[in-house]
Amino acid sequence: MIGLALVVTTLLLSAPDQRPGCEGLATLPLDGGTVTGSEAIGPGEWKAPDGKLLTDLPATCRVTLRLQPGAGSSIQAEVWLPRERWNGRLLGTGNGGYGGVIFHDDLADGVASGFATVNDDMGTAPAKGLDGSPLVGQPVKWLDFGWRATHATAVAARQVVEAFYGKPPHHAYFVGCSSGGRQALMEAQRFPEDYDGIVAGCAAREFTRNISQVVWMHRALRASAEASPSPEGLQALRKAVLASCGPTDSGPAGEPWLVDPARCTFDPDAIRCGATSGGTDCLTAAQVDAVRKIYAGPRNPRTGAQIYPGLPRGAEPVRYWAFLAGQPQPPWDGIFRWVFGPTWDAATFDFDRDEATLEAVLGPLLDASSPDLSRFARRGGKLLLWHGWSDPANPAGASVDYYRQLAAAQPGGLVSLRRFARLFLVPGVDHCAGGPGADGFWAARPASAPDPEHDMLMALVRWVEQGVAPSRIVASKFLDDEPRKGVAFQRPLCPYPEVARYRGTGDRTQASSFSCRAPR
Repeated sequence: MIGLALVVTTLLLSAPDQRPGCEGLATLPLDGGTVTGSEAIGPGEWKAPDGKLLTDLPATCRVTLRLQPGAGSSIQAEVWLPRERWNGRLLGTGNGGYGGVIFHDDLADGVASGFATVNDDMGTAPAKGLDGSPLVGQPVKWLDFGWRATHATAVAARQVVEAFYGKPPHHAYFVGCSSGGRQALMEAQRFPEDYDGIVAGCAAREFTRNISQVVWMHRALRASAEASPSPEGLQALRKAVLASCGPTDSGPAGEPWLVDPARCTFDPDAIRCGATSGGTDCLTAAQVDAVRKIYAGPRNPRTGAQIYPGLPRGAEPVRYWAFLAGQPQPPWDGIFRWVFGPTWDAATFDFDRDEATLEAVLGPLLDASSPDLSRFARRGGKLLLWHGWSDPANPAGASVDYYRQLAAAQPGGLVSLRRFARLFLVPGVDHCAGGPGADGFWAARPASAPDPEHDMLMALVRWVEQGVAPSRIVASKFLDDEPRKGVAFQRPLCPYPEVARYRGTGDRTQASSFSCRAPR
């Protein structure tokens, strides 16, 4: 028996490797699609098709795909495979806006951390970014944009990974923000077998209602010639908000943001311009009315029902409000032109009748509304939600509302939910990144080698594979927003409903000076 075992072992070791190699993947047959090319890139620099130069790229096999899960579909995707030091995992990455492009930065970040990484354009080209007009009259593209492209890409990516490495990934993860966050939740709700762990950031979860909220803000800021506050007026508003709510907030005194803005009820009428006060550091009556509407969020004028959360106090971005006020029609309005025709006008949108029509036509395709994640939870899936409190495009209250819905759907409420899903709210951070708060905490922008204490993706990996749920994640604010320049300060991100409360003493730049505790 020993001799036979030695013979078998010798034959196995000497058998030729049947894997196709990078160039050989060009002829790999795919279910529901084709491989359009494969090439070895890196190590070092690589110029993306859009001309952007990616640096510090590891040795990688780049595989391009065209997927057609249905008649008329044309989904472009890329799978990047580390040629050395693969960690055995697959990483799906999300898109943004109306899709239409490949996010090569995310692919590069993924392989740099050892993941076989995939990204797709959601099947919407030539739509791009804020422009969804090419989707008008294209029901197949709406279907792919809504949920089908992400699932088809996950299936195809597994085939490519297994062909290249000779074995499937032992775990698969997905990271996305904005529209990518909606992709993430669609996967958890509709295809829980695709990914073992999911990070959904600033998720445009109910896409139809999110864009209606943009219309609401746009209309408020353009209600009259003087409805939009000046930059100086917005600065005065934010200063007044912090002065009013800062003393009862959990953060240290003088912080330029609120740790728990949901508890702030500041009324902008407090800085209304009076008969003897004027200038630019106050708000006119029209501007007070506009700000109140933006804080309140869109409501059905007939029933009074909340359609979408309003902007929290302390999140009054000067550039975004000026951008909205300067647009004849609100951005992201492609969905309205699809439903109501090319002459659709935001000024006549009815938040009762038209909102119901919009949701009835496109909601089933685009909205990741279901609070039922039972299949995802049963198979051991783990979900991390996060949202910047200063997000102007998609108010953080949308993620809070969804997390509460998830808790209500659990027999054991929040306690049961926290066994597989946690929400992290990030003070002072805008939409997906930016703002004065600490926004360096996930795989898209690692400051150094990622670890579970400082990187949300790696915290998710540890939770899935070792059963250690994240009780906090340390976020970094980099000097000039450049990780290579070093860290300006760090703060812990806490699982909702906990907040990072300042201990009262200690260096404010250090996360150790804060603890995760119940809000005041």
